[in-house]
Amino acid sequence: MLDHFDEYYLGGIDDMTATTVECWTNLTNWFRNGEIGDPWELCPLTKAITRRTESPPCLPEALRKRLEAEAHEIESQFQIVEESGFLKISYTGPRRIPEQEDAAQISIDKEREDPPPSTRNFSIDVRFARFGQSMAIGEFGIGNPLQIAVSSPFETLESHSPYVGEVHVLSVSETDGIVPSSALHPSHSSFDIPGIRFGFSLASLKIRRKHGDISALAVGTPGWNPAGRVFLYTADGSSTLDITPKLTIVPYDETKIQFRSRYGKRALGTKLFVADIDGDGQDDLLIASPWSDFVPPQNETQLWNQQSGRIAVFTGPQLAEFMIGGTEILDEDCAYKISCPTGGGFERFGTSMAFAERAAVLLVGEPGFGRDSHIVGSGKVYGIKIIKGEPKTVFQIDGPEVEEGDLPTEFGGGGLTSGITKEGIEWIAIAAHNEVFPSKC
Repeated sequence: MLDHFDEYYLGGIDDMTATTVECWTNLTNWFRNGEIGDPWELCPLTKAITRRTESPPCLPEALRKRLEAEAHEIESQFQIVEESGFLKISYTGPRRIPEQEDAAQISIDKEREDPPPSTRNFSIDVRFARFGQSMAIGEFGIGNPLQIAVSSPFETLESHSPYVGEVHVLSVSETDGIVPSSALHPSHSSFDIPGIRFGFSLASLKIRRKHGDISALAVGTPGWNPAGRVFLYTADGSSTLDITPKLTIVPYDETKIQFRSRYGKRALGTKLFVADIDGDGQDDLLIASPWSDFVPPQNETQLWNQQSGRIAVFTGPQLAEFMIGGTEILDEDCAYKISCPTGGGFERFGTSMAFAERAAVLLVGEPGFGRDSHIVGSGKVYGIKIIKGEPKTVFQIDGPEVEEGDLPTEFGGGGLTSGITKEGIEWIAIAAHNEVFPSKC
């Protein structure tokens, strides 16, 4: 979980930052009225956690007694003074003074003072937006042969909830350099949902239609309540992408599902990938949700396999048809559903994806494979091929062996790619970015 300490969908640092804003109204009422009720119902995040776990007491009596002496000591180190109707609170206790930086650190800082110049540079003046987290290149409009879509999924729009996100579309030319051409952001109905992270993932694809191919931009929005969304934008005859999505892919009927803590699908659109996996010569859109639980459709109240992960595959012909017929579809309408082959829970199938073109094999990483109550998991990568209209696992590559007490290697959870040598041999590269080699004697 160290790799996902920030972005974990329920209780990660980013999620807590966004949902804290939601708590202020209830906190204000508590301060004004002095009535808190059930503290676990105070904030949306704690509500979500208690729906997945048994509600613990707010502060156990044993813990209260252990902290009582420390609390009295700390209270004596605060000074409260009323001035002109305002309370001024100051801390009078000891303060930790940071040690002086060593010479090595100072020399590193000096090396960073003069970075090499860049001939192409574009940035936005928005703090903590994470501009550039995802990028996609395509021909997104007439007269703009080359454009780059760049996301800032943690951008906070003025007067709205935090981390709404935005996608900036930039035109690139030899004469003008990099010029902003348009910007995409979610509909106004989403502005009261904190942490939707519009643009967390991006993918560019071509969609074949009778009167000519068009370029489309898929935008993953994994934080949209209750379990994420994916939007598809097209230019459709204009010079820039339309601000209204041509198609919206949702995981649930929102009139029936209200809470993101519900077991089932999670963070749809965390990963997007484009490849012709069925060999029909058209781009297919793969939407992965590695955090999704597997719930048997015949009994949605019974939980099977938490965070197993799944992939929804929409083919090019499907997308062309859906764009004509309607603006919103379910991910269940996809052509292929590829689920975790092993089961057991916490595999996070779909964390990484790649495509071996010559072999026509989809590569899917599953970094949590082999996990149990004692072992963190060795990881696995699957080779999946469309055979007679169905996805079939044709090979699998296991990660390094791990023992009890070892750290997770995250084999198949990071870099995953393929290529072809000059001799025509197709190769696969798999990263295990957390693997720790034993110390040499």
